[in-house]
Amino acid sequence: MHSMLDMRGLLCLRRTDADGGAMTTNYFGYAGKILFINLSTGEIRKDPLDLADARKFLGGLGINNRLAYDLIKPGLDPLSPGNPVIIGAGPLIGTMVPGASRTIATSKFPLSGAVSAGSGSMTFGFNMKRAGYDHIVITGASEKPVYVYIDDDSVQVLDASGLWGRDNYDAVDQLWKRHGRCSSISIGQAGENLVKFSLALVDKMATIGRAGFGAVMGAKKLKAVLVRGNGGIKVADPKGFMHEVNTLFHRAKSYKLHSAAVAYGILNAGGSFMLGDEGPYGLNIYNKVKKDRIACPSCFIADKDVLVVSEGELGGMKTYTHSFGMVATAAMKGTITDYAKATRIVNMLNRYGLGHQEFDSMFELILEASETKVLREDQIGAVGRNYETMHDLIEKIVFRRGIGDVLAEGWMATASEFGLDTNRFSSHVKGLGTQFDPRERGLGTMEFEQLVNPRGGHHQSGGSPSYNQGAPVEMFERHVDRMGAPPDAVRRIMDSPFGFNVGRFTRYSEDWFAVFDSLGICIRSQNNRFYSADVCARLFSTATGIPVDKEALMEAGERVWNLYRALNWREGFTRKDDTPPPKWFEPLKAAGSEFEMKDYFQTRKLTREDLEQLLNDYYDERGWDPATGCPTREKLTALGLDNIVKDFEARGLL
Repeated sequence: MHSMLDMRGLLCLRRTDADGGAMTTNYFGYAGKILFINLSTGEIRKDPLDLADARKFLGGLGINNRLAYDLIKPGLDPLSPGNPVIIGAGPLIGTMVPGASRTIATSKFPLSGAVSAGSGSMTFGFNMKRAGYDHIVITGASEKPVYVYIDDDSVQVLDASGLWGRDNYDAVDQLWKRHGRCSSISIGQAGENLVKFSLALVDKMATIGRAGFGAVMGAKKLKAVLVRGNGGIKVADPKGFMHEVNTLFHRAKSYKLHSAAVAYGILNAGGSFMLGDEGPYGLNIYNKVKKDRIACPSCFIADKDVLVVSEGELGGMKTYTHSFGMVATAAMKGTITDYAKATRIVNMLNRYGLGHQEFDSMFELILEASETKVLREDQIGAVGRNYETMHDLIEKIVFRRGIGDVLAEGWMATASEFGLDTNRFSSHVKGLGTQFDPRERGLGTMEFEQLVNPRGGHHQSGGSPSYNQGAPVEMFERHVDRMGAPPDAVRRIMDSPFGFNVGRFTRYSEDWFAVFDSLGICIRSQNNRFYSADVCARLFSTATGIPVDKEALMEAGERVWNLYRALNWREGFTRKDDTPPPKWFEPLKAAGSEFEMKDYFQTRKLTREDLEQLLNDYYDERGWDPATGCPTREKLTALGLDNIVKDFEARGLL
C-alpha cells in the first residue's frame, strides 16, 4: 500500500500569489486563486478567490455551482464552446485530513442536458491546491487538439496533435515522459468522438463525469489537463487542526474492520471479501490478478487496484481501476467466466473513457430489444450475453461504427431512432441510467436519490445505512443525527410505517454529500463513517479561520444543494422529471423468481401512490414547492440566495 505522492509541505505557508507578488489577503485552507483559461482566445488570467463566496458556499462543489450559475447560460448546447469546464478543490484538500482528495468537475453534461457535477479522487486536487488554485475554469474551444499544462505559476496551452487518437493510458504515459510525474485529467477516444456517455480519467485511475464530461472536453479539443504543485496550504489553527486530524486517524486505525478495509477496499463486507473466497471472481482470483493497491493523498486504506493478467493471450495486460468489483460486474453482465476477458472489458472502457454504468445499461437495452424481436439482427447484428458482444459494442460505440453511432448518443436518441418505448426497455431518470434497483434490495435512500438528484439517475449523494442490507432501524436514527439533522427532523424521519421515511432522510444525505464535496472529503463509507457534522465544522474552522458550528455548516450544505437544484430548474427540470422508471413497478424476473419493489425493511409492496407521497415528503422536508419540486422564494431568501430570487422573478419562474 502506498500513496502516489509524498506528504511533504502539506502545512507549508504559501508566501506569494500565483503571479509571484505579495499576497494581499491571508488565505487559510484555500489556495486563494481561480484560474481562467480561454481556449478560443488563448487568454489566461488568475483572479483572487472571493472569501465571501468561501464563507457562503465553502468551496469545491459549492463554489463550482456559484461559478456555473454565472457562466452557464440556460439552454446552452453542452458541446458548444460556451459550455465551461469548472474544476474545484475544496479547502481541506492539500491538508492531512483523511481522504481529503475529492476533486469536482462541473459542466452541462450532454447525456442528460443537466448542469452536473462529477467527482474523482487521486492527486489532481492535491496538486492543484499546491500550485495555488482552488478552481480552474476552462472556456472556449481550440481549433486543434491541445492540453493544458500547469506547473505552479506557469500555465501553458500546448499542442496535443500527437496525442489525439491515443487512449487514456497511452496518452498520459506519453505526457508523463514529456513533463515528469504530475496529475492528469484526460480523455480517450470516446471523448474525442463526442460519445454522450464518455468520461474522463484522473491519473489513469479514477473516473469523473459519466454523463458526457469526456465529450465536453472533446468538443473543446482538450485532450488533458495536467497540474503539478510544489507549494503548500496554510491552516489558521495548526494545533487545533492537527488535534482533529490525529483523532480521525486514531479512530480509523482502531476500527475493528480496518485491516479488512485495507485488504479488500470497497469489497469489504463485514470483514470478509464481498465476492466470496472461491469462485470465478472470488478472493482467489483477486489475489491472483492484484498487482498493487493505490491510495489517494491522506487516505488510510489505499482502495484502488492495479490489476495485471499474468497468463494467456492477454498476459501482461495492466488495468487501473477503483475496484476489482468492476471486473466482477462486467463478468456477470456478460456471463464471462474467464477473468482475463472480464478484466479486458474494464480495461477497454477505461482506456477509451467510456462510462461503465451507461455502457452496461445500453448493453442490457440491446439484449432485451433483440430477445423480444423489437430489434432485428439486420439492424444490430448478432448479439448475445457474452464477451464477444460486449467487446464488439464497445468498439462500435467508441468509434461510432454502424449501430454504435446511434448508441453513442445515449438512451433517448437510441429509442427515437429505433422507435423503442424507453419505459419498457430502460430504467433511467432524466436520461441517466439508474444503478440501484429497489426491486432487488428495497427502496433505500440511494434508490430514491436517483429520482431527485439534479443530474439524473445518480445515487452517490443518497448515502445511508441502506447501502447495505440488514441494517437495524436504530442505525438510521444514529446516522441522520451524525449528519447534523435537527432533533425535530430526526423525529419526522423516524415516524414512518416503513421504519424510516426515505424521502425525508434523503434530504439530509444530500446536504451531507454537499458538505463533503465542497470541503473535498471522500464520501466512501470506509472514510465518511468517521466523520460527523461537528467534526467537519471543527476541521473547516481550524483550517480556514472561518468560525462555524455544525448548524451553520449544514446550512451551507443546504444552500449548495438548493443552488444545484436552481441551476437545473433554470434548464427546465421540475418535478415531472423526478418520475420513477415504470420498470420499477413491474416484477423483476431473476433466478426463477419474481421480485417486486418494497420498502427497505421489506414490510410491503410499494405503489406509485407510495412513491408520490415520498416525493411529497422529500419536497416538504426541503421547503420546496411540491407542485414544481423546486425551491420556493421563501427558501431561497432564507438561504441568502437573493440573486437567484431576482433572476427567477425576471424569468417568470417565481
